[in-house]
Amino acid sequence: MNKKRLLVADNRDIFREGLIKILDEAENIQLVGLCSGYKDIIQKVTDRKPDIILLNTEIPGINPVELARDIKGVVPEAHILFLIPPPPPTPDKRIPPLVALRAGVSGIINADVSSLSLIDSISRVCEGEMVLPPTLGGSVLEEYYLSNEGRERVQQVNLSRREQEVLALVVRGLTTREISDTLFITQFTVKVHLNSIFKKLGVKNRLQAAVLATEMQFLLGGPPHLPPRK
Repeated sequence: MNKKRLLVADNRDIFREGLIKILDEAENIQLVGLCSGYKDIIQKVTDRKPDIILLNTEIPGINPVELARDIKGVVPEAHILFLIPPPPPTPDKRIPPLVALRAGVSGIINADVSSLSLIDSISRVCEGEMVLPPTLGGSVLEEYYLSNEGRERVQQVNLSRREQEVLALVVRGLTTREISDTLFITQFTVKVHLNSIFKKLGVKNRLQAAVLATEMQFLLGGPPHLPPRK
């Protein structure tokens, strides 16, 4: 099994020590570095080419959105997972989900999730899936739905019926396995459809596809074919 290479950017020693113990139990994730300062983060990203960066959004002296953009500039294929420490950030420190999306962030999770949820989120993001807290996912779609930017990007695209079904389930937040089970197709076939959808929509990941699909529904007068959810 090819392990996904994880770089952790967090200034809290206790959290980092705990994460090391958690990752010892993960068969598909390899920790390749710990860092906290801007220069150290960029240097390790450059040298170690991680598959995913788990980034604490409240490292003192660092703007996480600007850092995300810089990371994507160094390693465009890397996935970035924002970690939001509890308690919930105050309004002046809250990062609008759409801003994070535009910066190339692949997911956002709360720091108080269970160890199993953390490992699952890291694995899902590495597979190209979007990961958002349930209460946050809707706000991302709503924000994009109301934005003028989304309207300017929308084009009529030629999605097959099956691609529309897959896209509709992506909007619902289903994983590759759940889409596979719902449509009675293999996970490999789901991934093939996703790659085709991304290419036709001109997006790079599930989250971008979901927000664009929501805007398309608004402009084109109706949602894509939506199979019943079990």
